[in-house]
Amino acid sequence: MKAHKWALILAIICGLIVGLPHFLIPKLITPQTYDPLHFYLGQGSSITMEEVYTYVPEVREILEGKFWVTDTQVAEYSGRPTPFAGETGLAWVMAGLVKLTGSMENAFMAADFLFPAITFLLVYAIMISFAKEKIFGLAAGAIVVLWPEIIALIPYPAAILSSIKSAFNPRDFLFISRNFHPQLSLPAYLFAFWCLLRPGLATARPGLLRLVAAGLAIGFLFYTYIFNWTAFGLGLGLFFVSVVLLGIKRPGLGFPRPGLNTVRYLSVILVVAGLVAAPYFLQVWQFRQSGLAADFFAKLSLPKRGFFDLTARHWIFVLVFLILNFGKVISNLPRDLAERFKSSRSSIGTRFLDFARNDGKSLILFLCFWIAPLILPDLMQNLLGRDLEGKHWIRRIAYPFGIMGLSIAISQIINKKWIKLICVPLILLVLAYGLIRQTKMSYKIAGSYALNPDKQELYDWINQNAVPSAVIMSWRWDEMVNIPAQTHAFNFSPIGMRSILPINEAIDRYLWQSAIRGESIPEVKKAFSSIGEGGTREEGEALSRVFYFTYADENIVFNFPDEKITEIINKYKKNLALVDDGKLPPYRLNYILVVKSLKFQPKKDLRTIEFNLIFNNSDYEIWGNVK
Repeated sequence: MKAHKWALILAIICGLIVGLPHFLIPKLITPQTYDPLHFYLGQGSSITMEEVYTYVPEVREILEGKFWVTDTQVAEYSGRPTPFAGETGLAWVMAGLVKLTGSMENAFMAADFLFPAITFLLVYAIMISFAKEKIFGLAAGAIVVLWPEIIALIPYPAAILSSIKSAFNPRDFLFISRNFHPQLSLPAYLFAFWCLLRPGLATARPGLLRLVAAGLAIGFLFYTYIFNWTAFGLGLGLFFVSVVLLGIKRPGLGFPRPGLNTVRYLSVILVVAGLVAAPYFLQVWQFRQSGLAADFFAKLSLPKRGFFDLTARHWIFVLVFLILNFGKVISNLPRDLAERFKSSRSSIGTRFLDFARNDGKSLILFLCFWIAPLILPDLMQNLLGRDLEGKHWIRRIAYPFGIMGLSIAISQIINKKWIKLICVPLILLVLAYGLIRQTKMSYKIAGSYALNPDKQELYDWINQNAVPSAVIMSWRWDEMVNIPAQTHAFNFSPIGMRSILPINEAIDRYLWQSAIRGESIPEVKKAFSSIGEGGTREEGEALSRVFYFTYADENIVFNFPDEKITEIINKYKKNLALVDDGKLPPYRLNYILVVKSLKFQPKKDLRTIEFNLIFNNSDYEIWGNVK
């Protein structure tokens, strides 16, 4: 333990830096009003906003007794198998933290301190298996946690300097602040890799317990993040192929024993991981059988695009890694290949194979896992025909492995007497960057975390008085986001990216909602045009989130084709006529939430559709269906 004291100290410091806003912001506002899961429209942190509308409802589902994460937005689809089952593991982790800390707010605050420190220690543990000095592990750990984007700025000094300056006027908190991803999903990925590394698959004889532990850790990835298990699976596949190819002793004669043992060890790990992952794949299969999969995929994917501009420099780093770690055996490879033609007993690339089978096996394992997230964005979109937002593989997995890989490569050439002179200032710079960025951002948006007493009264009323699984119609993005997070209720018109609701039904719900409010036809038409064509972000936000990437192209994300807009407007005219006749939507609707600011008040008397006022405070009204 004493040998790793600096790792423990720096892990704690990194955790404190990431969690610093929870100390600062309450001092900048009235402490009693601080709510880390609160924000105002157009203000505050996009990280907090995404936590609230995406992950808090998932944790709430687990706390309410569900095993699987399902649809948190639409009551009629809640409980059905969904792709969101792939985040169930992280939701269970956070639900456990809620139980330990006493509240959702406390759990998300605690996570900001705890998981960045764990990530630091895992990076350090992986690094000391490769780098010749522990201080490289300390530096890599600090960079991965506090400044991972620097790997995309090397080797451009001006870009690095610009990034340093941005800490004084940041757009948001540190990337690791974002829970679930990468705050929870990254340590899960790193832990699985460390478990795979620890058995010493090439040279040691790992016990069954270690192999089972590795299998369990890998299996858990299927319940964290689709980008996690796909990247890990490809990395493992590349390593398996390399073991087979490097294990060839002579053409057609199979493996030498070390390679055969590695295959056996991997087989045990894969069997255990497969058993753990089986329930997840059953959920996915059931979702595919529901007939909603194609619609959901279209909604949450983008047209194909190129990723070479994002990965080009990473391939340069990979080449540097290869040269510095495999340089000697690579330089001897032509001679070894020539020897093969002189003697049928000579193995292919004797020196290279000997090195790869023994000392270099762990390096090959690391290399496979570094290459996997660089390949996946293009590989998956060519297989699927659309982009699943491939930057997630690059930013959330390739960045950490790129930082570690570059550190390992540099550790092979740097003179020992220069190590501390380079690494210590670098660590201090990274710590300063993280500290400044978290501090400046806290001061910048502290006011957005001040809880509105009227809003809290609203949520308390819903939780105490609303019918079970209530469905609430609201016309503002703030309320759409907060209803599933702060209450047990559902949205009438949902945030589409978090629902398996079909696209056409999402459009119909939005049109009913607009008709009940009394929106004019030009207003609805404007809403279905791109935000850049005259609509403000506030006017287009709810709509853009309802449909997300539907009908997207490379330039205008939220744009609908003219023929689709015409179809929508014709449908809206019918809905307007039905509402005028006192008709209600063909979907469940229990309450209508009205924000009292003039802009968001209904333009029609809600009593005409048999809704009565049942809750009223300074900012909000709730109208209930009396039918």
